[in-house]
Amino acid sequence: MVPSDYRLDEVVARLISRLEGARRTFVARDEAKAAFERIAKEHVASAVSEYREMMPDERDRQRQEVLLQTEVIDTFLPRYLRISVAMNDSERGHFGVGKLGEPVGRALLVGIVLVLLFPLIRLAAIPYMWPVIITLLSVPAWPDFIAAWSRRRYLGQLQGIIDDMQRIQQQATAYLPPEALDVEAPSAHRSHTQPPKEGEWRN
Repeated sequence: MVPSDYRLDEVVARLISRLEGARRTFVARDEAKAAFERIAKEHVASAVSEYREMMPDERDRQRQEVLLQTEVIDTFLPRYLRISVAMNDSERGHFGVGKLGEPVGRALLVGIVLVLLFPLIRLAAIPYMWPVIITLLSVPAWPDFIAAWSRRRYLGQLQGIIDDMQRIQQQATAYLPPEALDVEAPSAHRSHTQPPKEGEWRN
């Protein structure tokens, strides 16, 4: 039984928190890749070291260690690198709105709204003009809406990676031999073609 703190998804979740703290430091993709790989290897080595001290069963321990080392570096890291570098680029470009996301751009939007709003005020008594006026008033906040939506989407991508790591861990655990899971092996007289009962090969 793998303790929850050392499951692949939990290790990756903590690693993401650590990498997110350093993500904005790097501009070049190659520089980010080298730094992320170094941090990931250190993080996995620390988790493996702690796990090794608390797990007496050598076969079970080695199996989980290999899973962590392989999946974090070969599966998680390329996916995180791709979306994190894209997020850095989006943040630097104010999520596609460019200069309008900067203070000067916001002031420009406010000025444009005021200019357009002035003639519309005289039409405020007409009900079908209200949506137009409300939409116009919201224009200066559009960069904030776009930024919030982009960050929400990014967090969803990170959560998707963690969910995939959880599935990988579950699959790896499901196919461990019974002796590694400390459960009774199937009876010797059982036919090799007869499937095991539900839950017999699981924790």
